[in-house]
Amino acid sequence: MGTATLWVHNGLDRKVVSQVGSKTITLAPGATQSMGVDLDKPLRLGARTVEGQQIESFEETPDVISGQYIYNIAQASPLVEWSAGYGNQNGSPPHEVAGSRWVSTSVDHVLSEPPANIQTKGGGGTRSVLSAAQANSWRSNLGMAEKDSTRKAVVLAHAQWDAADSVSLRDWLMQASDLPEYPTVLQRRLEINPLDVMTLRIEQDVAPNRQVVCKRQATLFAQNASNPDMQYLAVRCMEEGAARDAAFAAGYKKHPNNPWFALVSAYDAAVAGRWGNAYTAYGVASNHPALREFVVVDMARMRRLMQGVDANVQDLLPKSETLRSNYSLETGKDISDSAQAKIYFDLHRGQVESAARRWNANKGGERALRLIAASDGAPAEIIERSLKLLPDQGIDGDVYWSALGLALRHQRNVEPLLAKLNASSSDESLALRKFVAIMQTTRNAAQAEKALQNEPPQRRAQAYVVGLIVLGKQAPPAWREFAKRALLVTERPYLG
Repeated sequence: MGTATLWVHNGLDRKVVSQVGSKTITLAPGATQSMGVDLDKPLRLGARTVEGQQIESFEETPDVISGQYIYNIAQASPLVEWSAGYGNQNGSPPHEVAGSRWVSTSVDHVLSEPPANIQTKGGGGTRSVLSAAQANSWRSNLGMAEKDSTRKAVVLAHAQWDAADSVSLRDWLMQASDLPEYPTVLQRRLEINPLDVMTLRIEQDVAPNRQVVCKRQATLFAQNASNPDMQYLAVRCMEEGAARDAAFAAGYKKHPNNPWFALVSAYDAAVAGRWGNAYTAYGVASNHPALREFVVVDMARMRRLMQGVDANVQDLLPKSETLRSNYSLETGKDISDSAQAKIYFDLHRGQVESAARRWNANKGGERALRLIAASDGAPAEIIERSLKLLPDQGIDGDVYWSALGLALRHQRNVEPLLAKLNASSSDESLALRKFVAIMQTTRNAAQAEKALQNEPPQRRAQAYVVGLIVLGKQAPPAWREFAKRALLVTERPYLG
């Protein structure tokens, strides 16, 4: 007989109740609790929501005297081991721990920070550490995961189980949207909370047949006709046009404090160039935790469009991880020591050659390479490297426009890049395709501007990035200023 120590970790962004043998513990999001467990006896482990829905249940048998085990609920967090260095001893970088929801470890510090200092007889030492990701941050989780299998497990866990007011719920659901399990994830979320607005909204957006989804949801809307959230979703199911626009406007007038109607009003005001009205409505929408992360970024865009690229946004920083990260990269304040972070800082300051040297010395990633190559004053060697990348290398929704503009400017084959844009039939995509077509042919800036009349600021700015790269000094100066104000440092190349 003997005992071991078990740490139960809740990496989900919701409160859960965990079973450990005969014990029951309640864990807040991101919380950990340790306890002693007997050896060589099957141990029943499990977790459920505080409302009673079972997340999982299984058995493990601890078998190492004085061993250390972690129950990582739902495999919701990647786990990494690393070491902190002291004195003349260097630490080691993090590496993912093998295993999933049940892990054995021998580190010095389990799911806790190592000490700032240690006392040794020699000139230094190290302390080994096991860490988990921040529960409510999708970036922290996916940035820590090294294996595709881990990423998938983490995405599915959060997409299915995070609370309806989780700050990262929208991002987790979008991350999961390409997985075959996605329909099941949505179904289970709605079984737990039929009035989960974010899930119902995304269900409308990703459905192969939106009318079928809206017809099924109509019963829910009728049963909750006095609920402003359901009224918003019902209007969303209307056919696009003047009647739907009027219904959205009436809904916001009737429910000025409803975050969902406010979100639509903010978008419409931003498209119309009414930055102040958009800012106010985005402020209402930001009161909803699940909207706050990305809505606050749009509030910063509106403020920058009104006041300039150096507008003070410090009051918004506590509300958005994305904004905090970009602010750090723009100002250098609290910037990480990584080469990639310093590349973005260089680009923001216009130190393109420094960014290129740093990339060459550290191979700072394909994403950074594309942004450096698309920047004003980029070295020819960096441009050529970027143009040789495969269409999906270093590409995301922001970098795409820099890559497209660079390929157009240097008359490379853009069809693989255009395939994604051409695949969408939305009005937004049609306008952007028209803009790109003009950049491919006449390169008439006035015609290109007309194509963007009904586009929101971020999309308009992304199109301008293409135009600025293609036209260079011939591009309208207003495009350059608009793109610099509307896009954050990680969303654009250096534009002069």
